[in-house]
Amino acid sequence: MSTSIASSFLLNCQTVPTSDSPVFVETKTKPMFHMSVHDPLNDAVSREISTNGCFECFHLEKMQQHLMKYKDQDPYFVDIGGNIGMWSLTALATHPQVETFTFEPNIENYQKICDSIHRMYQDDKEGKDGKEITNFSFPEIYDRFHLFSIAATVIPEKFTLVVPEGNKGGTQVNTVQDQSSDSKDTIHGYPIDMIHLPIVNEENKVRPVLLKIDVEGHELAALLGTLNYLYDANIVFAMMELRPGLLKQDVYAWTKIFHVFQYNHGLMPYRVDYDDEGNFLTMLDIHKMDEWTHFKHPRVLYFDVIWMKEEFVVEEKEKNDTTNDSN
Repeated sequence: MSTSIASSFLLNCQTVPTSDSPVFVETKTKPMFHMSVHDPLNDAVSREISTNGCFECFHLEKMQQHLMKYKDQDPYFVDIGGNIGMWSLTALATHPQVETFTFEPNIENYQKICDSIHRMYQDDKEGKDGKEITNFSFPEIYDRFHLFSIAATVIPEKFTLVVPEGNKGGTQVNTVQDQSSDSKDTIHGYPIDMIHLPIVNEENKVRPVLLKIDVEGHELAALLGTLNYLYDANIVFAMMELRPGLLKQDVYAWTKIFHVFQYNHGLMPYRVDYDDEGNFLTMLDIHKMDEWTHFKHPRVLYFDVIWMKEEFVVEEKEKNDTTNDSN
């Protein structure tokens, strides 16, 4: 990860200015941590975290289960579209050796992430000093968190951000017409393959990689710009937000990407569905993408897909069935 692009856009949270009067929420994840959020009245993601203690709680639980499944192999976590850090922070809190690589170009969002990193560091320090907080253990938090202030793209580009009113999590990008120009509002986009993220540890052993991507309709460009890494890395889990309309626009490109997940890494796609009793998973067929729609409301523009090994889903089902039988 020694490229000039990586060094130019790799931020150190210790030098990122903190938010004005940060507001922290105690998450309901296990372990719990304090998370800096936007005003819940003006941001849907922050509102859900403030209300429920987490965002995409079901998805996060699956990620945490995979982190612990591979806990002895010191996994990497790659977060493309970090927002205010729900996924990255949960990964850091869950596994004391995990390293996270978070891509978030919006300064208002990554300031919140760094607020949370500062708080996790302080909580860890106070716990070790035997003060009031004793249940926190976030060792070497600054060293394990790598933040890049870029958008993930298929080619180098410059953008401006478009932030919907009341939902900073829905931030989108507009391509700058004059790519030679630059301003304080310019966001830089690069293929993640140009960053050269690590795949092996210091002993040259391949480390498992967990991936999350949510970039508001730009998933295809981001994934195409990450394709070499997807081929080379040991991907064991992936979560992505997908949009049926976009899947139909470039079936060949999507099929190429999905083949990497399924045939190179042995992962199967499961759509996250829900009913009155909670969330559940439905396996999808990559050869029938025309059937990939929201399970309940076909006109809904997006849905979430988690890529996992089928045996993991079977094991979890058997555990749940055993638990239900014993009750």
